[in-house]
Amino acid sequence: MSGAFLMSREIFSHEIWNDVAKFRIFFYIVGNAVFSERGVTKGGIHIGRGQYLRSYRNIREDLLYVEKNAEKYYSLNTIKTKIDELVKEGTLTTEETRLGTLFTVVNYHKYQGFETYKNDSSEQEQNSKRTPKEQQENSNGTPTEQQQNNKNYVINAINVNQDITTTATTAVDRGFGNLVQTFEMNLCMLSPIQIDSLGKWFDDFEQNAGVFTTAIKIAADRNRKNFGFVEYLLKEWSHHKLTTVEQIESHERNKFDKQRQQPRPYNRPGGKVERLPEWFRNKQQETQPEVETEGDVEARRRELEERLENMRRENA
Repeated sequence: MSGAFLMSREIFSHEIWNDVAKFRIFFYIVGNAVFSERGVTKGGIHIGRGQYLRSYRNIREDLLYVEKNAEKYYSLNTIKTKIDELVKEGTLTTEETRLGTLFTVVNYHKYQGFETYKNDSSEQEQNSKRTPKEQQENSNGTPTEQQQNNKNYVINAINVNQDITTTATTAVDRGFGNLVQTFEMNLCMLSPIQIDSLGKWFDDFEQNAGVFTTAIKIAADRNRKNFGFVEYLLKEWSHHKLTTVEQIESHERNKFDKQRQQPRPYNRPGGKVERLPEWFRNKQQETQPEVETEGDVEARRRELEERLENMRRENA
């Protein structure tokens, strides 16, 4: 994302300066909020100017920091608590959606121009021309009014490139939104938790939509239309460090060939042996013809010869 931030020196005297976690969370949301007047659409959800769509868990991962050569994260409880505080202070509003939490920066337009600075400078210039008594009266506002003024002037951000399009900044979001739609059209509806988990896998595979299309196709072909089976495939591919569609397709072909070459379970040593029931074996023995020996055949031949000889005598 291109652009720049401009902030007031008032930030150093504001209470948020002493709360590192809240400070980072707030400016992270402000910095990633949609700047375009027309907004953007992600997964069928419209995100307006000054809004940002993100899950709490993804924010946790985005705010990774290093301390004593170790990677650390804020707990989900910490992030939720700080955001709740920002909501109570009237800085943010939140709305839960199927793709995550939709954050709205209150008075976002105040962070996008120099008007506040101009007004502040103009007031200072006018104030400098007033008498000491007038200046004293002007500074004697109530603590609540002074605190509100500090909040209003705490930060002013401006996107220096007013002509920037949202294409580059929302390409990944649109890609993930399309992925969710493809998943739900071909397999099943996803819960917010499952969408959050799918988003993590999307990041792990470096936003390679082809990997997920392959997983969805395999799940549909095998009639395993559930999130659990797709996640099982993704875990297996990640374990084998497969990152491209070509690698995955080769892996699945090899796996299928090995399964086809393996003996059936009931022929495998130590495997289950299919046994015929006793009544079926008895029935086979009853219907199976007896096998004659050579002696039996010779006795039957002599018997037939004797019967023929007797018949000739009777007819003579």
